[in-house]
Amino acid sequence: MTTNKRGIELLHDPSLNKSTAFTEAEKQALGIVGLVPDVTETEDLQLSRVIDATRPQDHGPRSLHLPDQPARPQRKHCSIRL
Repeated sequence: MTTNKRGIELLHDPSLNKSTAFTEAEKQALGIVGLVPDVTETEDLQLSRVIDATRPQDHGPRSLHLPDQPARPQRKHCSIRL
């Protein structure tokens, strides 16, 4: 990566920010040590995690069990004093 940006300025640029995909050497050279997580992941791993998170999940039956409800709605009364 070739850029004149360093530190937080680099991280605010979406076209340059690789999040956790920066290597330790890149973090040192770009002055972002301590500004990004210590974890280093590949961009492919980040992409697969995002894809998995956006896939529809199978949560079993589509019915919802509700507790027994009264036969008719109960009215709630309150009084307001002014």
